[in-house]
Amino acid sequence: MSENKTWEEGLRLLDNSKLNWTMWTYKTSVNNGNWGLFHHTAMNKVNIETDSFEEIKRKWTNVQTTSENTELTKVFLRHLQ
Repeated sequence: MSENKTWEEGLRLLDNSKLNWTMWTYKTSVNNGNWGLFHHTAMNKVNIETDSFEEIKRKWTNVQTTSENTELTKVFLRHLQ
């Protein structure tokens, strides 16, 4: 099953069960899965094991480009109505 179909099925099950849900991530790194509504590229990759908090913050605020994950956004919009 494709990732978007998995999202669709999961949200449908939650909606049909009248369970509340939320999207917990808004922006993710490109090539890092299908769980963010927007993907971005960063100049430097973060190493969460060795980088300090300040280094991670510096790297993650240096966003080069951002693109919408349009297919996933469509899935969520269908379930927000």
